[in-house]
Amino acid sequence: MNIQQNLHCLGNLKQIKLLHEAGIDHAVIAHFFQSENIPLQTHHIKSILESIDVLNKQQISGTKLTALMNAKADLAESEQIPCPV
Repeated sequence: MNIQQNLHCLGNLKQIKLLHEAGIDHAVIAHFFQSENIPLQTHHIKSILESIDVLNKQQISGTKLTALMNAKADLAESEQIPCPV
């Protein structure tokens, strides 16, 4: 993702959270995004809201992320990737 795409994503996540906090039904939020050519369903809105809360708790270490990507590069099959600690 480039910077512009990241900004769009963050903006959309913020809008979903604001609409939810305003008491707008998830189906209405989904329909609103669909009208803007963003194909979200009601279950996506629920999952996004749950994910925002979980992802805001902490950030994954860049060192661990790099270790995981290096492990993937070293292995032929991604199912064998060890979890870096």
